[in-house]
Amino acid sequence: MSRCVLSELENFQNHFITGIICVVVLQYADLMKKKRTVESDKAKIVAVIKELDRKKKEALRKAWEQVNKDFGSIFSTLLPGADARLHPPKGMDVLDGLEVRNDCSESLHLLM
Repeated sequence: MSRCVLSELENFQNHFITGIICVVVLQYADLMKKKRTVESDKAKIVAVIKELDRKKKEALRKAWEQVNKDFGSIFSTLLPGADARLHPPKGMDVLDGLEVRNDCSESLHLLM
């Protein structure tokens, strides 16, 4: 091949490779932009989940207080002088579960 043809072939290859590199660089930039968007959205979602979890716990505690109050009132109405409450098991939280505690162990048997 002549020197002129080789030179044209090299120019063609260089332009072709340069074009591919430009496409890859643009794709990379686009992917990085999308990654930043996903990371930002993830942070927002995590913040919303934490806030909803806080509100859930607050609502459950508030409901427990009201149910506990009503339960004690109903129990003392059925058995005057007796008292019963809903308490979390030892070493646990209200959110882990509740159990009935009363001041007289015979009181529950009297209701049956």
